[in-house]
Amino acid sequence: MSVTVPVALDSNVEAIESRMRAVLAQDERTIKTPPPEVTASRLTDKLVELSVQVWAKATDAEAVRANLIRSLLAAMQMPSTSA
Repeated sequence: MSVTVPVALDSNVEAIESRMRAVLAQDERTIKTPPPEVTASRLTDKLVELSVQVWAKATDAEAVRANLIRSLLAAMQMPSTSA
């Protein structure tokens, strides 16, 4: 399944991408081979779109997708730590 997530350019995109990868790794219903991917799929003057690709069994797909969207939203809303 694929989920596209818009991220504002003034956000810490690397930190958000890292959190998204952690979310994907934690869900036991996701198929690990091939591994889930988070890639930049589009860039505009205001945002970067991150494309999240993950595999799951057909019987788990809807639940995984719903959980993925909620978890990705939570990951994006976490405050970033500055380096």
